Amino acid sequence: KMKEIREKYRPKFQAMRQEQTQDREAMRKQMEEMRKELRAVLDPAQQAKWDAMPQRPAGPPPGSRNAPRNFPRPGAGKMAPRAPQRLQRPPAPQPPSELQKAIQAYSQKEILPVLQKERKALEAILSPEDREQLASLRTQAKARMAVRPARPPIRPGMGKNRPPTPQQEALAKLEKRYGKDIQKIFARLEPQVDKWNQDLKAIRQKFAPQGPPRPAAPRGPAAYRWLEPKRFLMMPPNK
Repeated sequence: KMKEIREKYRPKFQAMRQEQTQDREAMRKQMEEMRKELRAVLDPAQQAKWDAMPQRPAGPPPGSRNAPRNFPRPGAGKMAPRAPQRLQRPPAPQPPSELQKAIQAYSQKEILPVLQKERKALEAILSPEDREQLASLRTQAKARMAVRPARPPIRPGMGKNRPPTPQQEALAKLEKRYGKDIQKIFARLEPQVDKWNQDLKAIRQKFAPQGPPRPAAPRGPAAYRWLEPKRFLMMPPNK
């Protein structure tokens, strides 16, 4: 019976399809009338199942030759799911400038040897268990750097509420245990750090472009990153 009802309405839909200007309201009314006739041939139990089923356009099945082209589709007009954000490729490495080469050479000659000597002095204070743990943390950090993917764009607040990793927790405990010894080393290095800053300032002035003075860079050479308790602990004693 339902097939007979569909066949009865098929010519009407075909005629509407062939019109140059299709009347959507007239098409919708024809569809509603067909639905009512289709529902009327069902018993009460079947009607309940019919009403619970998700509605789709009545008439010829979508995609068939006789299906009207402008039938609304389920979910039409809804916002498409947002595509995942693609990770940005890291920028291509740039060759170091003359200023960077000069700072790096000074760091290798004047700064790193002093820091390595002080780090070896701290190694004698560490317990054998802590030395072994630091060696393991260095190995894990090196492995993570080797397989680190491209970083996504940095957004404000990114990683603010991220819980610390087990490696970070272990390093924090070591910093707390040997913090006083590290601070004594840093205090002993203060006069040397002042000299480094003066020498680096002179190097920057030598390579500074002509014109008004530019503000000093907020960070020093790469060797300065070891002048932080956690990084100083992670510094290889035999580097």
